Amino acid sequence: EKHGRYLVQSYLEYQGEKFLSRFDVNSYLALLHMMDTHDVGRNRGGLEAALASLSQPALIIGVDSDVLYPLAEQRELAAALPHAHFEALSSPHGHDGFLLGQEHISQLTQRFLAEHVPSQ
Repeated sequence: EKHGRYLVQSYLEYQGEKFLSRFDVNSYLALLHMMDTHDVGRNRGGLEAALASLSQPALIIGVDSDVLYPLAEQRELAAALPHAHFEALSSPHGHDGFLLGQEHISQLTQRFLAEHVPSQ
Protein backbone atom coordinates (compact mmCIF):
# COMPACT_ATOMS: atom_id res chain seq x y z
CA GLU A 1 0.00 0.00 0.00
CA LYS A 2 1.35 3.44 -0.97
CA HIS A 3 0.09 5.67 1.82
CA GLY A 4 0.76 6.40 5.46
CA ARG A 5 3.59 4.44 7.02
CA TYR A 6 4.27 2.44 3.87
CA LEU A 7 4.88 5.54 1.77
CA VAL A 8 7.45 6.74 4.29
CA GLN A 9 9.11 3.33 4.32
CA SER A 10 9.36 3.17 0.51
CA TYR A 11 10.72 6.73 0.43
CA LEU A 12 13.41 5.90 2.99
CA GLU A 13 14.35 2.70 1.16
CA TYR A 14 14.63 4.63 -2.11
CA GLN A 15 16.82 7.30 -0.50
CA GLY A 16 18.97 4.62 1.13
CA GLU A 17 19.58 2.87 -2.19
CA LYS A 18 20.46 6.18 -3.84
CA PHE A 19 22.84 6.95 -1.02
CA LEU A 20 24.57 3.57 -1.27
CA SER A 21 25.20 4.12 -4.97
CA ARG A 22 26.99 7.42 -4.21
CA PHE A 23 29.15 6.59 -1.17
CA ASP A 24 31.23 3.68 0.02
CA VAL A 25 31.52 3.17 3.78
CA ASN A 26 34.97 4.75 4.13
CA SER A 27 33.97 7.84 2.15
CA TYR A 28 30.88 8.27 4.28
CA LEU A 29 32.87 7.89 7.52
CA ALA A 30 35.36 10.52 6.32
CA LEU A 31 32.49 12.85 5.40
CA LEU A 32 30.87 12.40 8.82
CA HIS A 33 34.19 13.11 10.55
CA MET A 34 34.65 16.33 8.57
CA MET A 35 31.11 17.45 9.34
CA ASP A 36 31.53 16.68 13.05
CA THR A 37 34.90 18.40 13.46
CA HIS A 38 34.71 21.39 11.09
CA ASP A 39 34.71 24.72 12.91
CA VAL A 40 34.24 27.87 10.83
CA GLY A 41 35.53 29.99 13.70
CA ARG A 42 38.74 28.03 14.26
CA ASN A 43 41.73 30.36 13.87
CA ARG A 44 39.36 33.22 12.97
CA GLY A 45 38.49 34.61 16.40
CA GLY A 46 35.43 32.43 16.89
CA LEU A 47 32.25 31.81 14.95
CA GLU A 48 30.74 35.27 15.38
CA ALA A 49 33.93 37.02 14.24
CA ALA A 50 34.31 34.72 11.25
CA LEU A 51 30.74 35.29 10.10
CA ALA A 52 30.89 39.04 10.75
CA SER A 53 33.92 39.30 8.47
CA LEU A 54 32.00 38.14 5.40
CA SER A 55 31.09 40.92 3.01
CA GLN A 56 29.14 39.07 0.34
CA PRO A 57 25.36 38.80 0.38
CA ALA A 58 23.98 35.50 1.68
CA LEU A 59 20.59 33.86 1.28
CA ILE A 60 19.65 31.66 4.23
CA ILE A 61 16.61 29.43 3.70
CA GLY A 62 15.29 27.49 6.67
CA VAL A 63 12.62 24.79 6.63
CA ASP A 64 10.09 25.13 9.44
CA SER A 65 9.88 21.36 10.07
CA ASP A 66 13.63 20.61 9.80
CA VAL A 67 14.91 19.16 13.08
CA LEU A 68 18.44 18.59 11.71
CA TYR A 69 18.95 22.31 11.01
CA PRO A 70 16.18 24.00 13.04
CA LEU A 71 14.63 27.22 11.82
CA ALA A 72 15.85 29.04 14.94
CA GLU A 73 19.47 28.16 14.07
CA GLN A 74 18.98 29.39 10.51
CA ARG A 75 17.63 32.69 11.87
CA GLU A 76 20.68 32.97 14.15
CA LEU A 77 22.98 32.34 11.21
CA ALA A 78 21.25 35.02 9.16
CA ALA A 79 21.48 37.46 12.07
CA ALA A 80 25.24 36.81 12.41
CA LEU A 81 25.93 37.48 8.73
CA PRO A 82 26.15 41.21 7.94
CA HIS A 83 24.49 40.99 4.52
CA ALA A 84 22.12 38.05 4.94
CA HIS A 85 18.56 37.68 3.78
CA PHE A 86 16.46 35.07 5.59
CA GLU A 87 13.54 33.12 4.15
CA ALA A 88 11.47 30.41 5.85
CA LEU A 89 10.14 27.54 3.78
CA SER A 90 7.01 25.86 5.12
CA SER A 91 7.08 22.11 4.52
CA PRO A 92 5.80 19.00 6.30
CA HIS A 93 8.81 17.04 4.99
CA GLY A 94 11.42 18.01 7.59
CA HIS A 95 15.02 18.18 6.41
CA ASP A 96 14.00 16.93 2.96
CA GLY A 97 11.72 19.95 2.55
CA PHE A 98 14.48 21.74 0.65
CA LEU A 99 14.62 18.85 -1.83
CA LEU A 100 10.88 18.57 -2.30
CA GLY A 101 10.32 22.35 -2.39
CA GLN A 102 12.66 23.01 -5.30
CA GLU A 103 10.26 25.26 -7.20
CA HIS A 104 9.84 27.62 -4.24
CA ILE A 105 13.57 27.57 -3.46
CA SER A 106 14.33 28.30 -7.10
CA GLN A 107 12.04 31.35 -6.99
CA LEU A 108 13.65 32.62 -3.77
CA THR A 109 17.14 32.07 -5.18
CA GLN A 110 16.38 33.75 -8.51
CA ARG A 111 14.90 36.78 -6.74
CA PHE A 112 17.90 36.99 -4.40
CA LEU A 113 20.38 36.75 -7.28
CA ALA A 114 18.49 39.37 -9.29
CA GLU A 115 18.71 41.76 -6.33
CA HIS A 116 22.34 41.06 -5.35
CA VAL A 117 24.30 39.95 -8.41
CA PRO A 118 25.10 42.56 -11.05
CA SER A 119 23.94 41.78 -14.58
CA GLN A 120 26.66 41.12 -17.10
